Amino acid sequence: LLDEESMYPGSSDDTFLERVMTHYGAPHQTHYLIKKAPHNRQFILQHLQGTNPVLYDVSGWVKASRENPVTKKTHTLLQESQKYVKANLNL
Repeated sequence: LLDEESMYPGSSDDTFLERVMTHYGAPHQTHYLIKKAPHNRQFILQHLQGTNPVLYDVSGWVKASRENPVTKKTHTLLQESQKYVKANLNL
């Protein structure tokens, strides 16, 4: 979800957290995988079969994911290359 969100113009840490909560959050259930935390840009993820809740703060996640989009596409660009040597580097 983070990679997808970082590709959208105007996306932010807040919109990323909204997507996480839409896909995985269960606000009205007592047993949950992901729950919104009391503070902005935070969520709680249950690890170890619900026995270890961990607080995550998504501040800066979308920006960090966007840092260098070229490196994310390099592998695909090399594979699609028309030059045999570049296409067969097996990266």
